[in-house]
Amino acid sequence: MASTNDRPIVLAFTGASGVPYGLRLLQQLLAAGRHVHLIMS
Repeated sequence: MASTNDRPIVLAFTGASGVPYGLRLLQQLLAAGRHVHLIMS
């Protein structure tokens, strides 16, 4: 079984007000080498 750090992360943006926070989180996750699936609506 994969460890928690090996699992991909699903990050979802559902409104304009959260986009700045979400983008910063996305940048940090990618910089840490994490695999991220992004959903935007």
